[in-house]
Amino acid sequence: MESRSSWQELATLAAGLFDDVGALQLAELELLLGVALQDQQLDNQERDVLRRVFDAIEEQAVEPACWQRIQVARQRHQL
Repeated sequence: MESRSSWQELATLAAGLFDDVGALQLAELELLLGVALQDQQLDNQERDVLRRVFDAIEEQAVEPACWQRIQVARQRHQL
């Protein structure tokens, strides 16, 4: 039986974090990135999930450290 792919796990986790739209915490962001990067690379589906999460977040809705981490991840992983 095939195991659940990381992008599906990532998408499920991301959906659960957005009960409070845009209110992503740094620890939650790190959890998302950890799931996406568990194999040390991002595939296209993982990039799509992270891109959608990041696009849904407004700068003023998150702590500055969280916003900065998003910007670093966008640049580092071409999101």
